[in-house]
Amino acid sequence: MSVFDDLLYRADNLTNKSQKFGFQGQHAGHLELTKEQTKSLQSDLDDIFRRSDSIWGKDKDGDETTKLQSNLFFSRKGITISSVERATAPLQQPVDAEQPSVSGLGSFTEGGVEHRLNPLLMNLVEKTTERAELEAERSFLNQKIVDDGITKLYTRKKQKGGGNGVRGRKEAPVGKAFFDKDTVVFARCVQKIVADARVSRPIESYFKDVTEKLETSDSQKMWEKVMAIMTTDAVISENTVEKLRECDNWLLHLTRSSLHYLQKQYELHMETVVQRNLAKARRGGIPGVLSLVDAYLNVRGSGSGGKSQDAMYGSHPAWCVLFHALRVGDYNAVKTVAETLKNSPSCATLVKVLLNAYKSERMSEEMRTKLMTEWKYESVGCTDFHKKAVYCASLGLECPEVSESLEDWLWSRLIFTRIEGHVALTTIKSLQSLISTDCGEEYFMGADGNWQLYFTALWLTGQLERGIDLLVRKEFLPLAIHAAIIGYQSKFINISTDVTEPLLVIDKDDYTKVKLNFARLMLLYVKNFELSNPDVALDYCYFLRKLKSPIGSNLFESCVSRIVYITGQIGEILGRFDVQGNRQKALIDRYSGIDVGDVIARVAADCNTQGETLDAVELYILAERTDDAVKLLSKYIGTRMLERGPAYEAAVKLAQEIAILHRENRLNKAASMTSLTVLHMLIDFATFFQLCKEDRNKEALEVIRRLQIIPLNSEEVHGYVANFQLIPDEIRHCLPELCLETMRVIVEEFEAGENANVEDYRDKAKAIILFTAMIPYRFPAYMNTKLLEQQSKIN
Repeated sequence: MSVFDDLLYRADNLTNKSQKFGFQGQHAGHLELTKEQTKSLQSDLDDIFRRSDSIWGKDKDGDETTKLQSNLFFSRKGITISSVERATAPLQQPVDAEQPSVSGLGSFTEGGVEHRLNPLLMNLVEKTTERAELEAERSFLNQKIVDDGITKLYTRKKQKGGGNGVRGRKEAPVGKAFFDKDTVVFARCVQKIVADARVSRPIESYFKDVTEKLETSDSQKMWEKVMAIMTTDAVISENTVEKLRECDNWLLHLTRSSLHYLQKQYELHMETVVQRNLAKARRGGIPGVLSLVDAYLNVRGSGSGGKSQDAMYGSHPAWCVLFHALRVGDYNAVKTVAETLKNSPSCATLVKVLLNAYKSERMSEEMRTKLMTEWKYESVGCTDFHKKAVYCASLGLECPEVSESLEDWLWSRLIFTRIEGHVALTTIKSLQSLISTDCGEEYFMGADGNWQLYFTALWLTGQLERGIDLLVRKEFLPLAIHAAIIGYQSKFINISTDVTEPLLVIDKDDYTKVKLNFARLMLLYVKNFELSNPDVALDYCYFLRKLKSPIGSNLFESCVSRIVYITGQIGEILGRFDVQGNRQKALIDRYSGIDVGDVIARVAADCNTQGETLDAVELYILAERTDDAVKLLSKYIGTRMLERGPAYEAAVKLAQEIAILHRENRLNKAASMTSLTVLHMLIDFATFFQLCKEDRNKEALEVIRRLQIIPLNSEEVHGYVANFQLIPDEIRHCLPELCLETMRVIVEEFEAGENANVEDYRDKAKAIILFTAMIPYRFPAYMNTKLLEQQSKIN
């Protein structure tokens, strides 16, 4: 109704002028106006019509409490934005800069509009942008599952009693999440990694004893394959993962590690067969690979290798014994058997190649040509499958006659690199393409296929990202995330820099190049226990400290902010003050290499963005960002001064506590003098309003006089106006309400005094009116109207 009051005031003013002009011209029988009178009336009429159009153009529900609901992309509930002050409403209306104001409170210049309006709009846009960015980041962090496929597969692994909490509700219980055995085993390893972050120790060493502790045999087999590749024995100096995966050291490390695993598994297989058939094996307790091969062949027989050729080694064909010695990777045994074949001229080149392999010498092009020619001649009449298998292994060919399993086939494709003494990138890439693209998942897993075979083929050929993705889809998420952690820390895995991408990103130009969205995988894992076990969740999120969120902020800080938000455990995670005013250590202090103050400040900024300003102020104090805390609190008090409700009182109380702490030097880092001056002045304003509320008007006026913000003497107005530019913005925003309340106190004192000095009170009221008219700051129209109404009570 304040706008209508202003309109009525202007109409009454016009009526009084019309009556005055009509009385002067009544003798002429008609209304006669002078040129100056006509101009004055026209000005008043234009002003009334302009104000009427402004009211008519407003929305019907445009009262002060109206909220604008923006149903943005990031939130179904939308983002609540407070309506813009009425002072911004007339912006779209044409304004005559030279037209005098009817209220007598000063002219309305174009510069004044821009000065007043732009900060309001910019502040609104800034707050909306910050809120939208926070909602976007929370939307990303809140993704429970990557896609529908994983949702269906992983439902059995979900924790009991999950859900999202909010600040202000009861804190979530810690340590109540349902953890299976594998999750607990891995969580303890991660806890040790975090505790030893300052110690230079290979990360895979923390997981070397995990295999035997896992719950199922499938998990044990998968993890054994993982650890076969995830070792940092190789000296790799490349600075990027892309270059590392194509350098000679990595290719050598990959093939040697895969061969070692395949050969070790075959040796264990032979040991198992012999132990189950001791009587038939007749090993006799003789150690060594050759005795093991002899015992194994006693059980399995050597007749399945076709018709033997050339020499015998003991009771078995020499080529059969040599192949099994080569299959388990014992080159001493290979050398011993190969020397018995020196007298066979038909395979002299092959024997020489095997002896060079024992010395780890690289095969020359000349030797390769001779070997190829020799095999071309021998292949015509070769009846010994094991002899053929040795030739194929030396030339990189396949021998299906002796490949009984996928492991045998992989070994036959990789052993060539060991015998040749060189690993070519094209060889590995062609093998990777054959497995993942040419054959693909359908070949290995279709028609009741075994997905573990596909994982073995992917992992042992260096397709680590595809292997981790397969583990996720097959419900082995604990194995997948910890394999990714080892690979990420060792710089073996190619990580996607855009955390919003899918879990697996395939290069369109080269299908063998794949990137893993490590951040998405980590968030997928920690969602199952972040609410009930925030300490464990923070340990895992610590690995994300070098990655960026969708809006470009530190991802670890974003995760900390989210966990604080959903659990409400501010003290347990970020710390709290003790009786001496020092911050006690909390969970966040366990992590090295991060700035605890920056993390707490990030949580404070998010709290402020989501509307919990007082919590944000306390967090800024906790982070030793006292100046930021004081500035934020001052701004908050200024915006709540008009309503002066419980939120305003709580903010003033907090401001008083901070002022006392600062005065007693109990804050580790002091705020700037400018910020403290503003805060103390706002506290004085609160004291003034409290005195007014208690009808202690004389004391209230004394506070205003001491503050020297509003003049109480008309002769001092020019000095106050000259000093207006020195007043901070936080104080300027409070001036309309402060002036109105001061005017109300003056009027009450005038009405209550029996022997009041009328001229003194009129002078005080006049000083306030002149001050509001002369300063380059626009008051809302309804404030101007109320000031004039109060002044009229004295006049």
